[in-house]
Amino acid sequence: MDTQVASSFEKRFLTDRSIRTAWIPSSELFLLMASKSTVSLLGLEGKVAIITGGAGGIGKSVAMLFVQHGAKVIIADVQDDLSQAVCENIGSSEVISYVHCDVTIDSDVQNVVDMAVSKYGRLDIMFGNAGIPSKSDLTILATEYQDFKRVFDVNVFGVFLCAKHATKVMIPAKKGSIVFTASAAFVTRGNAPHAYVASKHAATKLRYSEIDELRLTIR
Repeated sequence: MDTQVASSFEKRFLTDRSIRTAWIPSSELFLLMASKSTVSLLGLEGKVAIITGGAGGIGKSVAMLFVQHGAKVIIADVQDDLSQAVCENIGSSEVISYVHCDVTIDSDVQNVVDMAVSKYGRLDIMFGNAGIPSKSDLTILATEYQDFKRVFDVNVFGVFLCAKHATKVMIPAKKGSIVFTASAAFVTRGNAPHAYVASKHAATKLRYSEIDELRLTIR
């Protein structure tokens, strides 16, 4: 299974022939990080990555992995104290730093991309990982509009803004990687809250449409 995951990840994310958008399901990403055979494939030395939602969970684990293998990382999150502590735990300010970023705010996402270019002169990887769940006990009749909208603001519009601003840098460079964190919820039925399921469907389809547009320049 690890070999299959490594092969899949290499095809969708690691080759340097173009810039291509991709989504990585959570379970696949964890398998990737656990696979010793995959580490040699990463080719992260000298790369610059932005990781949204990097203060914990998958984002934190990926930040640690990237720094361990030579990448420069900017964690973009809204949890200021926690994010600073994570950065200090992982490495020096030369290799990992934190920028406050609410992915639902266009100017925040633009700012973190500008910071990456200002500090390191490039942006190679945009990992749109920030996401939130919705209330798990709500039926469709009990679901509130604001709750549903908030989930879409983060899980869909957030990754849209990440892709939009990353491509401004990657298209002129003619290389780069845009990765989203997806979920098994987008292929399951009746096992997750409506807002969360719908948001993961939308983010996945966004990825497909971006691939159609950017396949010759962005992977």
